[in-house]
Amino acid sequence: MDAAIDQYLEYIRKHRSLRTYRTYRPVLHVHFRNSYTKTYVDEVERGDILKFMSDMFDDGLVARTVYDRLVTVLQLFKRHGHTGLVERSDWPNYVETIRPIYEPDEITSMLDHAKPDEATLIRFCLATGFRDREIRYVTWRDIDFRNSVVRVTAKPIWQFMPKNYEERAVPVPAVLIEQLRALKERRGAVPSNPVFPNSKGKPNSMNIDIVKEVAYRAKLNCGQCVTKHGNRCAEGPYCQRFFLHKFRHTFATEHLRDGVDIRTLQNWMGHRDIQSTMVYLKGIHSKDALVKVNGGSLAAYMNSSGIAVKAVL
Repeated sequence: MDAAIDQYLEYIRKHRSLRTYRTYRPVLHVHFRNSYTKTYVDEVERGDILKFMSDMFDDGLVARTVYDRLVTVLQLFKRHGHTGLVERSDWPNYVETIRPIYEPDEITSMLDHAKPDEATLIRFCLATGFRDREIRYVTWRDIDFRNSVVRVTAKPIWQFMPKNYEERAVPVPAVLIEQLRALKERRGAVPSNPVFPNSKGKPNSMNIDIVKEVAYRAKLNCGQCVTKHGNRCAEGPYCQRFFLHKFRHTFATEHLRDGVDIRTLQNWMGHRDIQSTMVYLKGIHSKDALVKVNGGSLAAYMNSSGIAVKAVL
């Protein structure tokens, strides 16, 4: 079993991102090996997998985390020729939450309190729907100023590979392209430079800190968050309601509201599975639906006095 795990992790290290490798390694070498007491891969049975899930729940993990770890373990066994180890009813059930988005007043307030370069970063996150690492490693070569398109491309020099190994292009508003053009000229940047570098001109891994600082400056913090290090968002830029991936949620939700078809949005977001895109349908209602709700018979009961004013037909 130990040799099988090593072999599988070596495959992951060579064919997946470093982040994936670092996520899988403790799951398999620590959590699963503490649960699986047999010597060989071929000895695995359904009961071993169920025991692993039970051990994870006993450790206090939530259902979604157990689900993700189960996927990792089953991929290991699939790699070594063992499938069908669990039944449909064995999978942990968890609530598929509605993805949180930034409201218009929050976005406006952040832009009003952001410095010029900070505002460009926020607009870029909103307009592209890029993941954190995609933002970090975007270079000026990825921006097509003529066609108003921004691309996600591999950057071997930084060991960055697009998720699912698929490069993609996302159209963005022309006004953002002009702002990026002005930023590039002001910096005298060359095509290989990161668009959002750190103080040393390298890809910035702390863009999240910029967003949290702007939110704190705009007095948008909820005042209730406390980090694992004891930092309170009432006293500094630590609010958990502000994070980079929330711009991606906003990008998806607003495009669906504006009528972009889901297959197109899937391509823009780089989702291999259409189900990953469809989760955003839960959080939206079309503008036509809102018109119907406001003009429907139930809306007649919603006057401020609480007295029904619905006409009797």
